[in-house]
Amino acid sequence: MRTPLALDDDLLAKAQALTGMTEKTQLVREALRALIQRESAKRLSLLWASNRSAGMSRGANLWTRETRLLAASSRLDMAYLPAH
Repeated sequence: MRTPLALDDDLLAKAQALTGMTEKTQLVREALRALIQRESAKRLSLLWASNRSAGMSRGANLWTRETRLLAASSRLDMAYLPAH
C-alpha cells in the first residue's frame, strides 16, 4: 500500500547511517518491525508481571514444552507420548 509520509530528514539520515539502508521503504519497513517487536516484548513482560502477581512462580510456564509438543502432534495427527 502506498502511503505518503512526512519523515524527519535528520532522523532519516541518522537511521540510514546506522543501518546502511539507503532505500526509504526498506528503512520504514524495518522500523515498523522493530516497533512491533518492542511493543510485543512489553506486552509479554506485562503479562508475565500480572501472572506473577496472581501467584505464579518464576519457574511456572504458561505454555510448557510438553504442551507445545502435544499441540503440535495433535495438529499433525501424530501420537505424542510424554517422557516421564
